[in-house]
Amino acid sequence: MTYEDYQATLAKLYERQYNDKINLFERIDAFRHWRRNHISALFLQLEELKLQRKKVVLRQDEVSNYIYFIKTGEIEVLFFENIQRIISLVT
Repeated sequence: MTYEDYQATLAKLYERQYNDKINLFERIDAFRHWRRNHISALFLQLEELKLQRKKVVLRQDEVSNYIYFIKTGEIEVLFFENIQRIISLVT
């Protein structure tokens, strides 16, 4: 295999992966009405994070500058309406 063949093979692989990710976003209800080029522009801004188990991403009442999409795995969302009430029930 020549270097050019290798580069062409890699380009096809990256293009297929890119299209698969764009197609995934097209199937999400919130993005169904978006044009493909808009999804593509959004996708180019994304960063993939791999987090360890039990990693806190955002705490209640914090403002985030990010949107998170869960690609694989599970999340646990905890919401406390009245922390004082919860503490008094525990003690």
